[in-house]
Amino acid sequence: MQNEIVNIMAEYGDTVSVYAKNLSDNKVLVSHRCNKVFRSPTVMKVMVMVEALKQIEDGQYKLDDRIEIKEKGISYLSLIRDLSISSYTLKDLIVLMMTANDYIAINTLLNLFGMESINKRAERMGLIDTKVQRLMLDFDAIEKNRENITSIRDMSNILEKIYNKSVFKNLEVSNFSVEMLKYQRVGRGIRNYIPEWKTTYRSGELGDFYHDIGIVFLENANFILGIFVDDALDPLEALEIISRIKKAFLKNVAQGVG
Repeated sequence: MQNEIVNIMAEYGDTVSVYAKNLSDNKVLVSHRCNKVFRSPTVMKVMVMVEALKQIEDGQYKLDDRIEIKEKGISYLSLIRDLSISSYTLKDLIVLMMTANDYIAINTLLNLFGMESINKRAERMGLIDTKVQRLMLDFDAIEKNRENITSIRDMSNILEKIYNKSVFKNLEVSNFSVEMLKYQRVGRGIRNYIPEWKTTYRSGELGDFYHDIGIVFLENANFILGIFVDDALDPLEALEIISRIKKAFLKNVAQGVG
């Protein structure tokens, strides 16, 4: 599997990172450029969820605490903008962030829990490439090269910790975090190519890059599969790269390779 996928990646230069691991036997199947740091506008929301749930677990907040929405006009990428409700529970905001990629929900949680707290949590969890430095659609920050960044190494690390239920002490909170990973309803990622399998995945796309990482649950084995593409010629090329790599992964898994 490794050689076939690396050969595909070689056609596109230094633009792609890929990671695949069998979680059932802890065997790494593919690991290529996994320490490459990428811009990551929305994949980092996994760490936003982790910080929110850790503070809830520590008793600083409750899932049913209501949070006032202070700004609704920032994004067309939001269900909240079009609704008449002025406040939401923390659970609602986490669900909207994780399942619908709602930018207002993401920004509300970023402002509530703070980028500094999220970044410190990431450091304590061993995520060395992940840093949250701006809100969604903060174009002034983008112009100043203040980007949210991460790597496949970090994202696979946190996904595996959540999968192993080693992030949270409270089992109910831990189970909730896994459920939130399963139900993203937007994006054109792993689930498009693995429709018959249960998957968790986080995807993010903007312009010339597309990031996709998740957990694939099969009958006899579970896998982490991540593909990050940066500096593609256009979004269609990025999706083509992801499509080819995922099809190679599917073929090899079906054949029992790796």
